[in-house]
Amino acid sequence: MVVEIEGVCAPATFPRLPEALAALWRALQHLPLGEAQAATMRDALTRPGAVGLAAESIRRDGRLDLSFRMNGRLHSAHIRPAEPPPAPE
Repeated sequence: MVVEIEGVCAPATFPRLPEALAALWRALQHLPLGEAQAATMRDALTRPGAVGLAAESIRRDGRLDLSFRMNGRLHSAHIRPAEPPPAPE
C-alpha cells in the first residue's frame, strides 16, 4: 500500500493496509491540524472497523482519500495499492 500526503511528504510503501493506516495517522499527528480535524482523522484511521472501511473505499474507488485544511490550504492524504510489478518478459 502506498501512503502519500500531497504537498507534505513523499509517498511511502507499506506491506498491508493496517500498517498504512497506522503510518498515515502517525504522520498526521505531527501536523498542525487543530483539535477537530485531528479527532476526525484519528477516528477515520484508528477506530474499530477502520481497516474494513478503508478496504471498501479502496475496492470501490481505487484509493482512500482524506482531506484536511492546514495553514489555510486544502491538503489530501491518500492510501492506494502499490503498483504491481511489471510482468516478466
